[in-house]
Amino acid sequence: MSVEIVLVRHAETVGNARGLWQGSDNSTLSETGIDQVARLQRWLAAERFDRVVVSPLGRTRQTARGIVGDDFEIDARWREPSVGEWEGLTHKEIAGRYPEKYGSLLSRQDVLLDDERLTDVAARTNEAFQDLVNAASDGDRILVVSHGLALLMFTSVALGGPRPGSVRLLSNAGLTRITVAADDIEFTSYNDTSHLDPVVPAPRQDETQVILVRHGETDSNLNGEWQGQQEGLLSAEGHSQARRLGDLKLPISAVYSSPLGRARDTAKQVADRISKDVRPVTDVQEMNFGVWEGMRPVDIAEQFPDDWVAIRDLDEDRPRGLTGETFSIVQKRVTAAIDSLAQDHVGETVAVVSHGGASRAFVLGVLGFGYPKRKHLSILGNTAYARVIYTPRGTQLASWNSAPHLRAPHLR
Repeated sequence: MSVEIVLVRHAETVGNARGLWQGSDNSTLSETGIDQVARLQRWLAAERFDRVVVSPLGRTRQTARGIVGDDFEIDARWREPSVGEWEGLTHKEIAGRYPEKYGSLLSRQDVLLDDERLTDVAARTNEAFQDLVNAASDGDRILVVSHGLALLMFTSVALGGPRPGSVRLLSNAGLTRITVAADDIEFTSYNDTSHLDPVVPAPRQDETQVILVRHGETDSNLNGEWQGQQEGLLSAEGHSQARRLGDLKLPISAVYSSPLGRARDTAKQVADRISKDVRPVTDVQEMNFGVWEGMRPVDIAEQFPDDWVAIRDLDEDRPRGLTGETFSIVQKRVTAAIDSLAQDHVGETVAVVSHGGASRAFVLGVLGFGYPKRKHLSILGNTAYARVIYTPRGTQLASWNSAPHLRAPHLR
């Protein structure tokens, strides 16, 4: 059985616009929030939802109503937690009056907010999620409209227990897509803001943002072949994807790329649109798959059954294709390379064009995960991107698998 659940954080409220902590307060949407709801409605209009479940608070109900009308049900387990005397205060005011507790919250310690701890919020939202899955039929699609902290705490469990503080709060009206199949939970996107303006939110002043892009489609992708470090040209569709990505004119100060042609050609489309050069970085290239390069998974499984079962089913991180790399080696080299680039561009946004396996290995490292947790996160689509933000408190995954350029402009 396969079920898709789409999570949405409510659109911006008047309180959000003023930088206030709302908690259980019933605030209304701002003008920007009303526009975000209209964009959400257009973006999701062609999608069928078998159930729509909403937190009881006003801002989530107003968001849901703008997307699907009144055809939704209420589940209080998706509500935002009360934050007691913090409600109505700015983050700066909270930090000044309650520095110890606020610092503990930022580091994701299990603080008591008012009448709930963070673990309580995680437990009730995951219980609500599991109830939706248990009641669903094969192929069902469910929309949930909830809140920033509630969804963050849900994600902290559903994603497999990432390093505390390594996942960024969803943007207002941000989308997360989850596929549940055979009891496996896979995040196919996280905090997708493709439908919003701007499609790439700016980082804060003391942060560095890396936009991590997978190359465009290749003929080997179409044939289901593992390319690894073999050269491979973009297909006609891959060239089109890269051009459309370039047309976004991403707000970046530098463009880096794997030296492999499929990544380099994709990066050139991004760089040319903003009058930048492509800077090659060897250590963000794809995993070396050894003798498996150019082979399809079905053929690898047939010719190398012991290694295939050990790696795919038993989560053993063996060298791929006898002479290739392990996941941990790839994760270490890509992480070192991107960390170094981030140090060279403090306070800026840069793009790094890489590959499916290398990108996922890096982001799993940001989350504190090794090879066995890979199934919680999908592979990036061709020319889709993730956003990783370097903050004073550590590195955070801000979004995963966004591709606004692959949808018709009128839907954005």
